[in-house]
Amino acid sequence: MAKPVPLALGLCAALVAACSGPPERKLAPASASAHSITIELSAEHWAQFPCTQCHEKGAANTTERPLTEFHTNTGLRHGSVGGWCYRCHSNQDPDKLHLTDGTLLPFEKSYELCSGCHGDRAIDWRAGTHGLNVGYWNGPQTRRTCTLCHNPHRPAFAPMEPEKAPNPPRTMAAKEGGRR
Repeated sequence: MAKPVPLALGLCAALVAACSGPPERKLAPASASAHSITIELSAEHWAQFPCTQCHEKGAANTTERPLTEFHTNTGLRHGSVGGWCYRCHSNQDPDKLHLTDGTLLPFEKSYELCSGCHGDRAIDWRAGTHGLNVGYWNGPQTRRTCTLCHNPHRPAFAPMEPEKAPNPPRTMAAKEGGRR
């Protein structure tokens, strides 16, 4: 049974869908649902894609080192586990990512790679409560892939101020001594 979506989230998603024009972004279909879900992809790195424009298949230098010619602005700061480019990128096929079991993924399915370490966020993302989910409650939907909001090499957001707590319902205020 599908997990219910909070009304406020659904109304917000409907408002965004109604007010924004048609997206001019690359979309990829996702197939893990009874209804149609389209994944909105990040275009930031697509100018460098396919990677085989510069990198040959199977010829990767996997030695971890400071980059001095290309990709020098990447600055990997992701997670506490040691690693380098090839923790996520395939060294055999540079146009693909890879899971820990070696399964190759196209960049369009980077959310599957992210969910390997960020399972709690992936569950929320699949339910439509993490990230932007636009569309119908039980019909076609569009979701943003992780890299539309998070830089995969430096994913953290700057610290944010939390919103003010909501007022308690009036019935609770009455039980607490008549405060409103």
